[in-house]
Amino acid sequence: MDAPGLAYWSAAAADKAVIDEDAYARMAAHPRFPEACTRSAHNSLKRLEGNSVTAKLAKDLSRIFYGIFVLYLDARDELTLTGIQEFCVETGLASPGRAAAILLQLRMMGYVARDPSPSVTRRRRFLPAPVMKEGLRDVFRDELLAMALLEPEAHIAAERLHDPETFKQFVLFLGRGFANVARRRTINPLTPFAARNAGFPILYHIATSGQADDPYPPKGAVRISIKEIARRFEVSRSHVLRLLREVEGSGHLRRNPDETTGVLEEPLREALRYIHAGVFMGVASCIYRAMQAVNAKSDCNT
Repeated sequence: MDAPGLAYWSAAAADKAVIDEDAYARMAAHPRFPEACTRSAHNSLKRLEGNSVTAKLAKDLSRIFYGIFVLYLDARDELTLTGIQEFCVETGLASPGRAAAILLQLRMMGYVARDPSPSVTRRRRFLPAPVMKEGLRDVFRDELLAMALLEPEAHIAAERLHDPETFKQFVLFLGRGFANVARRRTINPLTPFAARNAGFPILYHIATSGQADDPYPPKGAVRISIKEIARRFEVSRSHVLRLLREVEGSGHLRRNPDETTGVLEEPLREALRYIHAGVFMGVASCIYRAMQAVNAKSDCNT
């Protein structure tokens, strides 16, 4: 199957509430799409190993969101308490009064630290932690490398993330996109996983446990051991059980506790396919536009 290029995927996702239907159908029909999704899920699970900031990022979707908005505000030169307050109001993330608590949480998580440089204003500035910044860069580089199985141009784009100016422009586009997602707050079969600590890793753990000949996300039986999941992701068994029962109650999962197996119902399988495609296209759009912006600046300076 021919690869249409990053410009095509960018146009399918840029500034859109949902990705273009035709582009999604084209990506989902690619024979290597299940492989790309599997690689993305495995990369996410691998980042959980150890006790690094990157591992903490990967465990909870909200932590990735916090990391993105830290880099976004820093790229806008607005990583201050006031900047966080305004962003929280803009996205509906929290009230201005809770912004101070969010800032304290970011510092405790190791995401930000005080800027030691003297400020020309009264506003106290903060800086993103380098290890957090590198961790997020690796997250999006991994997504582009997984997408490269479908779109070879993504491989070259992934390496451009190491260029500071390209990464800054990438973060600006990415932050605006995530702000739009935060404002929409749509409900879908993935919502229970997104709302809980280690929710998405638990889903990826289950979805990658199918038979070798059953393409991701699997149609057949998957392994669902509450004990194993709780141990791997360092959460309580009751936490895992509540999550699984909610998903079962919505009709998106069938579970056989006696055999520690289950089946993902089609709405959940489709939601998984769609979120992977959305991430691939969204990240491709951000890096494509970032490269275009940097190239345009370079042309103006020559």
